[in-house]
Amino acid sequence: MTENKKRRSDSISERRFRRHNRAAERRRKAAQEDSRFFRAVFSLAGVTAAFAIGLAVFGLSGGSIDPASMDGLLAPWIGPLSRLDIAGLAFILLLGGLYFWRIRKR
Repeated sequence: MTENKKRRSDSISERRFRRHNRAAERRRKAAQEDSRFFRAVFSLAGVTAAFAIGLAVFGLSGGSIDPASMDGLLAPWIGPLSRLDIAGLAFILLLGGLYFWRIRKR
């Protein structure tokens, strides 16, 4: 009789151990996926910020960008918004959508 109780308690503890390990593995996997996602977002934000800073330094150092070459991007396209404005808004909406999709995925 005591052996029967011992076997049952071992199986319960083994099940708890396996359940705990599966939960820990799920948490590690979720943390790894979050880490990859945030690395990608911050890398993209870093490249974009570096590009903006580079343009600012170029403009302040006396370099000139010919606005005539950008007439197609700067001309009003939809109402008062130019194609460049729309592209910037689409980029921000894309990043925001990816972020919220990632949060809701959990």
